[in-house]
Amino acid sequence: QIGEGAAAAMMMLAALAVVLVPYSVWIVWRRRAEGRNG
Repeated sequence: QIGEGAAAAMMMLAALAVVLVPYSVWIVWRRRAEGRNG
């Protein structure tokens, strides 16, 4: 049986993904924008 620890870990991973994915996308987009502008 899966305990509460596993559920908590899944929630932490989900929260981490929600934060890191948009952040990484924004960093890459900003690098491209700065490089294009000079």
